[in-house]
Amino acid sequence: MRAQARSGSDIGPDATSLRVADILAALKRLDPSRYSFTADVGDSWFIALKLRTEIFLAAAYYASMGFAAPGALGAGIAEPARRPFAIVGDGAFQMTGTELSTMIEQGLAPIVLLLNNGYGMLEAIDRPRNYYARRSWDYAAMARALGALAVRVTTPAELEAAMASAEANPGAFLIEAVTARDDLSPVMLRIRAQLHTPPKPRSL
Repeated sequence: MRAQARSGSDIGPDATSLRVADILAALKRLDPSRYSFTADVGDSWFIALKLRTEIFLAAAYYASMGFAAPGALGAGIAEPARRPFAIVGDGAFQMTGTELSTMIEQGLAPIVLLLNNGYGMLEAIDRPRNYYARRSWDYAAMARALGALAVRVTTPAELEAAMASAEANPGAFLIEAVTARDDLSPVMLRIRAQLHTPPKPRSL
């Protein structure tokens, strides 16, 4: 099930590549009564807003990165009958992803869906800069080191198989979903367009 070792920034938008729309479609097939959903900022949040959920937590007010993983820990402890499901970006997971170890220590079995687009959201709301061309981490290997099962997927078929495995497995499970850097949700595309639109001249 482990996909080719390609970074989120160098995967091309060909017919078999995983897209944000595929991720949303896979999430919509979940039974919302089984999960407490948490989402990080950016496309993780914008995708999650399209879901029909019963419990959904996000740091929407301050929009600070790094909420989804520790939020899943809190959600799992507060509502033990539901499985925590965290939707998180690659940059946000670098900030707080080690909370996965704490969740496992607490007897929780979270599913973490990590959107790896090579820090594409940061570039979208800013502009291309040298420090966004960073080496992509091996997030699946990191999750395994913390005690979870993990897979890396780059196609819709691989994502579907990984989601089925995660749901069937009783332990912590991370899915690293690799997409193209410029494959963004419609909301993020609109934000990028607004941020990069030159201001209209003001008449004096």
